[in-house]
Amino acid sequence: MNRSAFGKLNAERLRNNELTFANPRNAAAGSLRVLDPKITASRRLDFFAYMIPPAKASFVTHQWKVLELLTTMGFKVNPHRERLRGIDEVLVFFQKWQRKRGELPYEIDGLVIKVDSLTQQQSFGATSKAPRWAIACKFAAEQVTTVVEAIDVQVG
Repeated sequence: MNRSAFGKLNAERLRNNELTFANPRNAAAGSLRVLDPKITASRRLDFFAYMIPPAKASFVTHQWKVLELLTTMGFKVNPHRERLRGIDEVLVFFQKWQRKRGELPYEIDGLVIKVDSLTQQQSFGATSKAPRWAIACKFAAEQVTTVVEAIDVQVG
């Protein structure tokens, strides 16, 4: 859910005296759990495609080619992806997006770095929770200053 859709959703919830969502991720997750598909459809959810099940694309040998194929198939694929070689390029890319993440129309809390070769991905395998061929690199948490306006002490 992009920042604009998130702002509109929370404004609508305020007008209806409903609780607002804390962030776009919570709003998207809550929208997918709603039992009424009309409500889910009204929430303006969006996504980037990142993979095709291996059996459906056995002729594709690299993650980069999967992304190109998804694009030609009409799926929305993140335009800010880069094919990097070596840890130095990864570190430069990470630092760039840590600085520029506020310029995106959606929120991100980090990047996922993947092995490009699908053959190598298969040989690395996965644990019960995560693939061994990809790593999530989280950005430092954004910090803001807040002001305590009042403290009410109550007994009971």
